[in-house]
Amino acid sequence: MNKYSILILPIFFALSNCAISPSVDSQIVTSVQNGYQIELVASESAYLNNIHIKSVENGLQVTGLVTHKTHQGVRIRGHVEVEVLDNQGKIVKQKTATINPQQSEPARRTHSRSFSVIIPGTVSKEYRIRVRHHIGGGEH
Repeated sequence: MNKYSILILPIFFALSNCAISPSVDSQIVTSVQNGYQIELVASESAYLNNIHIKSVENGLQVTGLVTHKTHQGVRIRGHVEVEVLDNQGKIVKQKTATINPQQSEPARRTHSRSFSVIIPGTVSKEYRIRVRHHIGGGEH
């Protein structure tokens, strides 16, 4: 390894995170997309990735993947909550997407499940969007 490799590796890893930086809690990742501040909260067994936020005719669409942290052949289950928080951290809007563990075979091979929710109405870019995976049905 030459002297430039030592300098390039940290830059490569920083850029590969695509503006996503871990916060103090290793289960929470924050980023900015389309002007919206996003907070991703992983569960013990899965993390959130490929999150996309876009304005649609009837609101704000949030899509993404829930991916196993380990590939032990266990199906991903639970639900994803998408919350819009105001400047004081109060939830002003919330939608839930159930993760279907019986999704198609190709999804099992990738150890991921997709989700999609539409938050109705206008969502201010001053607000923060929190996306959380929960293992159980409706508990937090």
